[in-house]
Amino acid sequence: MNYLKRKLGIVGSVVALSLLAGCLLSGTFISVIVIVDEDFTTRTGFYFYDVDLTEEDVWNDHKDEIKDIDLVGFELWITNHESEERKFSVYLDDADEPVYDTLPDVLANTTIVLDDLTLTAGPDVQTHVTYGQSFKYLKNVPTLLELVKKGAFHYYGISDGGTSAGYTIDSAKVVITFTAGT
Repeated sequence: MNYLKRKLGIVGSVVALSLLAGCLLSGTFISVIVIVDEDFTTRTGFYFYDVDLTEEDVWNDHKDEIKDIDLVGFELWITNHESEERKFSVYLDDADEPVYDTLPDVLANTTIVLDDLTLTAGPDVQTHVTYGQSFKYLKNVPTLLELVKKGAFHYYGISDGGTSAGYTIDSAKVVITFTAGT
């Protein structure tokens, strides 16, 4: 009987250590990037931003061990300075691609990931999208996840108002949940 207890105790210890090692070697992490209006470059018809996740500490600590990008969402505060309602969209492309200087080039060569967010009629009316609300606006999620996993991409924010002066991105948070481990 004692022999059986010892065997079960050893097997139980090995299983417990294996489970503990698995938990310590992998996990889910959250990386948050905060962007404010001053970070954007204004071009005719759109805003541009070079996103580099490798500058964020949590991402940088685990970048070589990332298995999956589980979820990407955002929280956004954006002010419409015009007296008419506007639609706002976001396009992305790989950081290895050239930075486009014209709106037709952006529309022809990038992927839309946020479409038709309504900016309430202003002037100077702020629209707020919560993290939970953000998921209903996301498009082309597989491409978005692929770009995020690479760690760097180009961002283009576009309003149907024709000029980027029609709105201000007061603040944006991109929240990335990823699984990493060995």
